[in-house]
Amino acid sequence: MGRSRDCDIVITCLPMPHDVFDNMSREQGALAGMPPVSVWVGTFTTAYHNTIKIARRAEAMGVYSPIEQFAPGWQL
Repeated sequence: MGRSRDCDIVITCLPMPHDVFDNMSREQGALAGMPPVSVWVGTFTTAYHNTIKIARRAEAMGVYSPIEQFAPGWQL
């Protein structure tokens, strides 16, 4: 939480879907410290359900999470 406090943008690049979920969503996770209207960009594995779950939590806190998250093999 402390490292994400007052950040306009948080970018994650973690190896496993559970790592992303834990680091973003736990009580002291990044979302807990991100101010409203900040942005989370996840660059991780293809566990899209994880992205949706975290993005919904982020949205409820006023944090924007672009649905076009980046993952290996995806093309934008």
